[in-house]
Amino acid sequence: MEELKQNVMGIKAGGGTNMESAYQAATACYKQLFESVSKLDTTDDGSTPKDTDTAPAAAKANDEGGDNDKAEAKDDKDKDTKERESWTANSKCEVFSESDNKWYEATIIKVTNDEEGEWINVTYKSGDGQETPTLKQIGRYAKEIRPIEAGFQPNQEFANRIIFLTDAQPNSYSGGDSLLNQVQRNSSTDQYKGFQIHTTFIGVGLDFNTKFVEDIIKVEGGNYYAVHSNEEFMKTMDEEFKFMVTPLVFNFVLTLMAEGNSCCIEEAFGSGDDEKAIVDNGEVMNVKSMFPSQHDENDQVKGGVVVLKLKNDVNGKKDASYNMEIKSTYKDIDGKDYVLENNVMFGGGEENLNLKKDEEYYDNGGIRKSLLLVRYVQLLKLWMNYQKKQSDKTKVTEEYKDIIRQFIDYFKSEMEVIGDKTMDKELKILNQLVKDKKADK
Repeated sequence: MEELKQNVMGIKAGGGTNMESAYQAATACYKQLFESVSKLDTTDDGSTPKDTDTAPAAAKANDEGGDNDKAEAKDDKDKDTKERESWTANSKCEVFSESDNKWYEATIIKVTNDEEGEWINVTYKSGDGQETPTLKQIGRYAKEIRPIEAGFQPNQEFANRIIFLTDAQPNSYSGGDSLLNQVQRNSSTDQYKGFQIHTTFIGVGLDFNTKFVEDIIKVEGGNYYAVHSNEEFMKTMDEEFKFMVTPLVFNFVLTLMAEGNSCCIEEAFGSGDDEKAIVDNGEVMNVKSMFPSQHDENDQVKGGVVVLKLKNDVNGKKDASYNMEIKSTYKDIDGKDYVLENNVMFGGGEENLNLKKDEEYYDNGGIRKSLLLVRYVQLLKLWMNYQKKQSDKTKVTEEYKDIIRQFIDYFKSEMEVIGDKTMDKELKILNQLVKDKKADK
């Protein structure tokens, strides 16, 4: 325990630059903890400490240890005895199966007494998938039965996570003992015999570079946050903490397929993946980890949106209706695999929406906002490509200023309809592009 304490106290960022050493020190704390848990759970002969009577163990501790050891041994014995004495019908416990050589969770169905003593009748299911439960009769204080302990179980009752706070840009290179390589190793179940260590990076007063972000979200259980004020930091570490450290699903894959190749994906926005791959094979999303989001006071959730532009005249039937299959696969935190499929009909029925000429239909405000931001990005991309061909790359041409001014009017009207003032940042960028520099002088 003292060595573990020294590891914790020794976590330093090496003067703000050596993040690899700081992360390695945090990992070392978990490594020692896992080893300690393994020693508690299993002895050299394959049995567990609870397989032996608690009284001799306590006596041995009294002989060899100091006052603290004596007190701890006595507390353990008292706790075990009190737990056993409280057992009644429907109580939970653990029983040892000699044939399987392992412990199973059991339910006490009744307690009986005869001339030989008191007996606990339990039922349990072994791990071989048998449907019929096993019945067993054991003495209340026998070593083959024990209280359920709150122990570490790989990726089940407990999750292990390093929260790494930094005010500097992490290195995004991989290989060797790089920060990314350490994060990847910790996420694997191979390194610590089933235990995983997930990682959250929090940038204090900075936004992480794109390459680092892309690498982190590709690691199972990995995520990142950026905070730019004391209020934002407190909110992240308090109100949003449980969302930050609790992944919902792993290896989420979303694909979109058309019946009879009636249409195809023309463009994709917001997926974070290779857009060419999306267009070619219909794999819209491939996310290693998905985390929940907090609802605001209006019960709204801020999250990501993937926008797809479909081309529906592949077979020369423009504006025809077509059937799309949306398929998602994922794994939950217990390792169980899921497959969800749904068919959606696109096209047709527009005449029932009572739309005016050239009027667009939005199912909700979130979709309307996402399309507005897609158009905003498209405009800036077109302008940047155009700007590369200009002799003065620092000056916005009058032609493009007129185009951007028209878009600003559209952007403002959409912001008002949507009722979202958080897009002021995008509006400020647009206004900066059309600003007359001479007027500032």
